[in-house]
Amino acid sequence: MRISGAFLAEKTEAFDNKLNVVGGVISKYKVGPDRVAQFDLAVLTQGDTGDADRLVVIEVLPPDGGQLIHMHRELPANLTNADAGFACFQLRLTLNSNGRWTVAMRGAAGEVSLPLTVSGPLPRSRP
Repeated sequence: MRISGAFLAEKTEAFDNKLNVVGGVISKYKVGPDRVAQFDLAVLTQGDTGDADRLVVIEVLPPDGGQLIHMHRELPANLTNADAGFACFQLRLTLNSNGRWTVAMRGAAGEVSLPLTVSGPLPRSRP
């Protein structure tokens, strides 16, 4: 299996073995005062390599070089032998600065990097 593509979306779901994208694909996100962003990472795969390692690392890198967000996920087992498939990961993240964040995913199946421009009210500084 190899990663053949990916995108960020407002919401995704599997329905009748088909990928349904609700609300559209995103590259910009406006957070509220809590700075929380909720979106889905949709990963497209091809089953042409026979590699059974399904572990992927997702890293969300801030625009200011600050602390990255690090997660581990596993691609579904049914993708290892599928000619074409997909997986969806729901993400709920606190993105504490405005600017261009990067959502990167890597593993034995390949790697992908997606930009996400974040805007919204910044937290007030405490006196």
